[in-house]
Amino acid sequence: MFQQFLDSVQENYLYDNFSFKNETQIVKPILQDEKFRSSVKHWLKNVYKQRTEGPVARNLDPLKLQNGILSKIKKSKNFLEKYNLCNRSLMHLSPILKNYKEIQSKIYYERANILIKSENYNEALESLQMVDLIDKDDIKILYRKALCALKCGNNLIFKENLVKLKKLYDEDESKSDAVKAELEKYRQEYTKLLEKEIQDDSENDEESKGKFEFLTNHHKISIETDSMKGRYILAQKDIDDANQILTETVFAFVPLKPCLTSSSEKSGTSFDCQNCAKSNIIPILCQKCNHAVYCSQACARSHHRIHGYECKGHQIWLWHEIGIAFLAFRTFLEGFDQIKMELDLKLNEKREIEEIMKEIIEMEFDPYKDQYKLLLSLQTHFENMNQGDLNTFAITANILTLYLKTETSFFQDKDLHENENSWEILISSLIFRHIGQMVCNAHTISDMRFEHNEESLPNFMNLNVFDIKSTDLVFRSADTFAGIFPFVSLLNHSCKPNITNRFNGRQLTIKAKGKINEKTEIFNSYGINYLRMSRSERQEILRNQYHFQCKCTECLKSEDEYITIQKIRCYDCKNLLEPVFDLESNEIQPKTSQKCKCGTQFDFEQFDWMHNKITKNLSNVHSDPKNLSTVMRALEYCTKTLHQNHELIYIFSKDLITSVHGTNFEGTSFQSELKSIGTNMLRICEYFYGKNSVEYLIDMICVVKLKGKNEDEILELAENILSRQSFVIFKNILEIVLKN
Repeated sequence: MFQQFLDSVQENYLYDNFSFKNETQIVKPILQDEKFRSSVKHWLKNVYKQRTEGPVARNLDPLKLQNGILSKIKKSKNFLEKYNLCNRSLMHLSPILKNYKEIQSKIYYERANILIKSENYNEALESLQMVDLIDKDDIKILYRKALCALKCGNNLIFKENLVKLKKLYDEDESKSDAVKAELEKYRQEYTKLLEKEIQDDSENDEESKGKFEFLTNHHKISIETDSMKGRYILAQKDIDDANQILTETVFAFVPLKPCLTSSSEKSGTSFDCQNCAKSNIIPILCQKCNHAVYCSQACARSHHRIHGYECKGHQIWLWHEIGIAFLAFRTFLEGFDQIKMELDLKLNEKREIEEIMKEIIEMEFDPYKDQYKLLLSLQTHFENMNQGDLNTFAITANILTLYLKTETSFFQDKDLHENENSWEILISSLIFRHIGQMVCNAHTISDMRFEHNEESLPNFMNLNVFDIKSTDLVFRSADTFAGIFPFVSLLNHSCKPNITNRFNGRQLTIKAKGKINEKTEIFNSYGINYLRMSRSERQEILRNQYHFQCKCTECLKSEDEYITIQKIRCYDCKNLLEPVFDLESNEIQPKTSQKCKCGTQFDFEQFDWMHNKITKNLSNVHSDPKNLSTVMRALEYCTKTLHQNHELIYIFSKDLITSVHGTNFEGTSFQSELKSIGTNMLRICEYFYGKNSVEYLIDMICVVKLKGKNEDEILELAENILSRQSFVIFKNILEIVLKN
């Protein structure tokens, strides 16, 4: 819907002899066009009406839906299946239903019972807190709340529910002595609890410890400036391999999938908190939009200062459709209060908006302390963009400004009625600037995912209650959020960076990849790696998106490493021939044969055939040992023919090792061969990704039994590269992998 509306208005604002001067020059004439303003307001109201009163909404039968959902959940005998059914039901439940909150509460109650069984008492308590809408004085709910509060040390909630239980029993003499004895047991436990010092960690503990600093551990580096490359980061001391360089807290972040999957799609959605950025959580959903996800009610309350202005946008799926502009909008909301007073003073002085924007962008600040002001100074590259892209961004910024004014209480809350028209232009200019900054400065935040039969596994404290087999487990690296880290954005690009990134909630820690000598520049990768694409491809992407010609060490080398590792070895003379296998499409390129300089004709189609044969035999590897033997011979041929670091060898090896996972080959002829294949797979993985990577950790799990990898070694690596939340899950799951 958004793209259609954008296309319908965009052609009205293209001009001859256009040149970019500043943000306000682009947004102002569009925003002041009454026809445009009227169109936007009409579109916003119309799309909201369609989402809430359209045919889908009218055809929903609340009673039938409620009975169908709860019946499925109660019938399921498998705890894990029941848990996933609860989450899918919460995701797909529409807030437009008349009894939406009642159905939602009953689902949370069913989920709480599962979480109690898996000893996730904090999360069970969070779910039970969402159940109050059913019956606040239901004895079963009060009991479960008291139990969970007792287990997780929440004095306030425990006492509150104990009082309610006592009142119920005092008023009802029909209760048995056994039940009253149970109540007394709770009372005795509570007395013991009061004697202990309980640390309530339900609130976000990262912001409660003294004065907040967005940047820490940066004493080994400095910001330098060069006339050619602008600002960059330099090492002021020698930094040893794997040593920490700095840690920055994200300024703003948004989920990469702002709207959860529709009911027509198979689930598999993973949940991540939009306030503290914990991943793989047991979700609490916003009751109004059903799209904003949190790990607790404390995080939901904390984030309301932002989500209050985004909730209606979720209801009309606006954030799902505008891409990186969502992060720009969130960035504006996070930063506005920090500069509002300065903007207010300048507007009251009747200054021109263009002049105010220039002063805000160029104002003096401490880059180690003023995160938003540092962000405002980041590049947009607007001067290098074409008019079509600039207009798209400007129109989007104007739509978001009018959304804030007409669909939220932002202008009232921030007291912007004086100089209202000027505020509109200024806000739109800021959002427009942030869109340009996000295009070339945003980071993708990633973490590890844990899946069982295509369903995500969150942090279950006790996995023994679930029937989980290691052969049904899948580990993968996944992108969770898009975020902006202004200080880290100062790092220049290299196709072979000298740092590694580790995300932990809202924090990004960068560490040295190899030793970095004093007075050496510190480089990040803008997602373009010398082992993943050719030099010409890298240069084209960097020119188009970041507007510079890369001159890193890999780009200046005479030989392209990517081309080298794609080469194929001749049967006879062992000469390496040019690559012909397209890794992206897994297809042979048009050229099917080539003559080597020794005269041997080389047939490239054999690799296409071999890829199909390996895939086919792997699907039946457990039913017939001959299939395993066939795959091994094909892999052996690839190993002799392809470059030692060719990605096909890695892909085939991983497919093979994954397929035989869980099968005992001890004492067979396959044992030593599989062990050798696993060793080579790890070597190639280290070559592509490095040892301190999620990819290497996943491969270590694949070969843990074949190579007899030490559990402590795997856990040490996991603790160094995973977020705290994911490490807890990983540790629990590793026990299953080692047992099965």
